[in-house]
Amino acid sequence: MYLATAQSIPATTTTYINFDTVDFDPNGNVTTGAGAKYTVPVNGFYIVSVAVALVAAVNAVNVCIYKNGAGISRTGSQFGAGPSYNGAACDIISCVAGDYLQATIYAATGPTNTQAGPQSCWLSAHFLSPS
Repeated sequence: MYLATAQSIPATTTTYINFDTVDFDPNGNVTTGAGAKYTVPVNGFYIVSVAVALVAAVNAVNVCIYKNGAGISRTGSQFGAGPSYNGAACDIISCVAGDYLQATIYAATGPTNTQAGPQSCWLSAHFLSPS
């Protein structure tokens, strides 16, 4: 799933990414809009990747993968070291059927907006193996 329309990102607030477009979802596991999420269909290990590109530089970007409403994997870019236009996170996550996966972003300065389009702001989840 990805953002086809830019989303406003306030400064110093952890913000869920409201992915608004589905490009591949053969089983209907994706919910778009506010509270956008991928709902895991079967128990197992999943590789989850998220990328967020911003239209204006901020001094620190923190992108996080959430499982069932709790942050579990986080990547920071340029913490206190200067401007950054993007952030990304990737992890292998153990899930059970019904778990849901989301993405957040934290910008230390701003406000700013995300860039729009499948190459700029997206979340991808793929089943790897049974647990």
